[in-house]
This record gives sequence, C-alpha cells and structure tokens, in this order.
Amino acid sequence: MLAPMVPEGMSCKVEAIEREDVVGGEVGLRYDDRGRAIMAVRTTRADGYDTIVFPASATTSRDVVEESGLAKRIREQMRQLREAANGGRRGR
Repeated sequence: MLAPMVPEGMSCKVEAIEREDVVGGEVGLRYDDRGRAIMAVRTTRADGYDTIVFPASATTSRDVVEESGLAKRIREQMRQLREAANGGRRGR
C-alpha cells in the first residue's frame, strides 16, 4: 500500500480507509497487513487533509462485451468522433 511521507515532527494522522463495498473480481486492489481491501489513505493535519485514492479496475471478457451490444455502440461512437475530427471527410 502507498502512504504519504510525513516530515519528522509534523502533527498529523495517517489512516487507511477500508472499502465499504463488496470486493469482486477487480484488478489492482490494495490490501492492508490484515488482508482488508483499502480504498484510500487520508492524511489529516491541523490545516486540512489530503487523500490518496486507489481505484480498482473491473474486468470482463470479449464475449460479454459483444453480447451486450456495448462493442457495437463503442465502434459507432468512435466512427462518429473520427468523422467529426476530419470535418466529415472520409479517410483514404
């Protein structure tokens, strides 16, 4: 787990914030020494706080994406973006 460096003598509190939702098949989760999934580390000082967030990444399979129709919608949006970037001209 990553935690901020704190200058010696600085009065602050550094705490790991545990995930409050269900841990599924996400990739990139951070765990503490007790095996609990951690979603952030917060450093609290007299003048405010800083938080480092550890977002997880969901995974799926190509089959699921194709079956849901998501891939087709993404391809169509990409085509529209390319056309808009080219001013409606078709590429060679």
